[in-house]
Amino acid sequence: MNIFGYNSPEWAICFFGSIIHNNVVSGVYITNGPEACHYQAEHSEAEVIVVDTAEQLKLYMGLIDSLPMIKAVVAWGIDSVPAEYASDSRVYTYKAFLEIGKKVNDDEIT
Repeated sequence: MNIFGYNSPEWAICFFGSIIHNNVVSGVYITNGPEACHYQAEHSEAEVIVVDTAEQLKLYMGLIDSLPMIKAVVAWGIDSVPAEYASDSRVYTYKAFLEIGKKVNDDEIT
């Protein structure tokens, strides 16, 4: 999981939730440009990207076609998925992503 954004409760929840479930977490500096974000996502073998702004979401959506391992891009600083990404099943608001998690039994998580 790559987490891109300012420190916040959502950042910490994503970080520690990932660690608890044996995922590798890679924090991304908010000053990183597209090339650095791509490099980090690719080399960390990230499957989930978490961002905090629509601008950061746009950055990763511009990279997503070259990152085939990405299963989800989650944004905590938006209330709804922007129209240009609404048809992409990999894009979630933080709230929607948490709702999906509620449906997964703990014994299914490895």
